[in-house]
Amino acid sequence: GSSGFNSSSSGGATGDKRAIAPRDIDSFSSLAWSPTDGVLVASCWDNKNYCWRVNENGDTKPLGAKEHKAPVLCTAFSADGSKVFSGGCDNEANLWDLQKNSSITFAKHQKPISCIKALNNNLVATGSWDKCLHYWDARTPKPQLSLMLDRKCYAMDAKGPALVIGLSERLIRIYDLRKPNVPMREERPLKFQTRAIRIFNDDQGYVAGSVSGRCCIRTFTNPTSSKNNFSFKCHRTSNGGSSQVYAVN
Repeated sequence: GSSGFNSSSSGGATGDKRAIAPRDIDSFSSLAWSPTDGVLVASCWDNKNYCWRVNENGDTKPLGAKEHKAPVLCTAFSADGSKVFSGGCDNEANLWDLQKNSSITFAKHQKPISCIKALNNNLVATGSWDKCLHYWDARTPKPQLSLMLDRKCYAMDAKGPALVIGLSERLIRIYDLRKPNVPMREERPLKFQTRAIRIFNDDQGYVAGSVSGRCCIRTFTNPTSSKNNFSFKCHRTSNGGSSQVYAVN
């Protein structure tokens, strides 16, 4: 269903704008921008996926919300920006057609869907805590391809021919979507659990963040080069002799 949330400016010195959701909601779990328009979606622990249009001056206009049966963990746009995909703790993946303002369930896992990425307008990849990676045509109820990962999926991104997954036990697995059955490479570049992965805009590598306040830069073609592959500390504060470390989301 839709929701009566609104928008406003922050009124701060920076002039930032804020999209304001209902006051009784829980925290957001993920964000995604439309690849073709100034539209923002946010999945939420209150079982909803929210959507705003963000104008060039920063003003926001609510476009509605669609509901899952349990907290929503991930969301993504189709390549043309006309559809929003989302997955959550109800073990289901939903498709929200923004033009028709209609929502359907097109995929199911055995456990919560933690990661979802659109590979084109209709082909969608879903990763889950059930240790499976499924590729779906959102127009049909059965997966086009299923892979056993042997570990829970915690982070994922797809761009161009590459799909990168962050799994439990710090393992990162890289796939070439032209040969999706077998991983191209596996590596453990971080000392603690991966929380976020993003592929570079030029498709030549990825950045990953962990729960330990550390990020790593990795390239696909030259993974042994120390110049092009490295890690760095971030999201830390110091107070006297102690430091506070924050997870990278």
